[in-house]
Amino acid sequence: MKTLAILGGGAAGLAAAVSALRTSEGRVRTVIVERLPRVGKKLLSTGNGRCNFTNTDISVGHYHGDTRFAERVISHFGTEDAVRFFRSVGVPEYVEDGRVYPMSESAAGLLDALRAAASGAETVTDFKAAALVPPKTAGGTWRILSESGAAVTADAVIVAAGGRAAPSLGSDGSGIELLRGLGYEVTRLLPALVQLKVARPSVAALKGVRVRAEVNAFSGGNLIHSERGEVLFTEYGLSGIPIFQITAREECDTVTLDFCPDTGNGELLDELTERKDIFFTSSVEDFFAGMLQKRLGNLVLRAAGIEKLSRPVSSFDRGTLERIASALKRLEFRVSGRMGWENAQVTAGGVRAAQFDPVTMESRLHPRLYAAGELLDIHGDCGGYNLHWAWATGVAAGHAAAHTLEAAGK
Repeated sequence: MKTLAILGGGAAGLAAAVSALRTSEGRVRTVIVERLPRVGKKLLSTGNGRCNFTNTDISVGHYHGDTRFAERVISHFGTEDAVRFFRSVGVPEYVEDGRVYPMSESAAGLLDALRAAASGAETVTDFKAAALVPPKTAGGTWRILSESGAAVTADAVIVAAGGRAAPSLGSDGSGIELLRGLGYEVTRLLPALVQLKVARPSVAALKGVRVRAEVNAFSGGNLIHSERGEVLFTEYGLSGIPIFQITAREECDTVTLDFCPDTGNGELLDELTERKDIFFTSSVEDFFAGMLQKRLGNLVLRAAGIEKLSRPVSSFDRGTLERIASALKRLEFRVSGRMGWENAQVTAGGVRAAQFDPVTMESRLHPRLYAAGELLDIHGDCGGYNLHWAWATGVAAGHAAAHTLEAAGK
């Protein structure tokens, strides 16, 4: 009996195992090789434990990196395919704002269902792969060697070991390095779907403040992306889904917050004039009462050049109100960097996907070597896109590898 080894027991690896088992109907021995004591640990943290496993709008515009390759893959495995796959393992779905969740709202439940569907596969855990050795002759066997000297041999290998994001959850970039060692080209790696560090020193005082705003990201003065939603201030900078979405794209050097995105400058100035009348006898520090959290309001006032917050609102002239309106529409922060790999949800960059076939996920350099999931140079936005990528590539690789080995074994 031919053996298929799947290096990595995360989302892509489990999907590959289920697909391989179903394709071969047990005629191909399937082995999952995992570096942690248990498979699927990273899955448990997805969607804040609710596991947003796909989206009703699976389109290439939500992917970054080699988008031509991504488009080919998702054209063969869309939303309906993901939903059908999970129903087949006993996980019905429900939809919330386009995001698709298991009906149980439980990542643990979805993982249990995947583990049950993949129960026909053998599992080797606590196996930290140190080398991937190709066959010496055509049709020979692959060897996966561990740091301790143990070995797993197989007729075909699917590398689904993840990227570098969240190493404590199982993905430390080792799969990328194994393929680099075999001569595969790797693009620049960056933490993505992660918080931004900003240089404005007063941000630390806003730790814990949440506000809905339009976030605009700039690089070299050019707007690269706009996103609306809730922004969270932290001791080091900015967090929240709009910030994560920005980090899925190219690096930015500046972000601005617009707290009144649906209000034009003229209309906003009129509203501030009315507000002056309402708070005419109050001190400046109360000017945003009921509109902005006080600490954030004070930051906006200082950005407008108002340092003495004990002065009366009655002292505001039109020029002052114009500066306040400008600060409300464009509160600027200089970006000093991104938070690191431990904070990131996904890896931007990876092994060049073009070195693999987008239908079968088989390598163009080594027969019977396949790749799936985050280790490729394709990643998605928040909203289920990265898990969908894992299912799509894992199912394709598992099916193709099992089909090839089954045919070779006859």
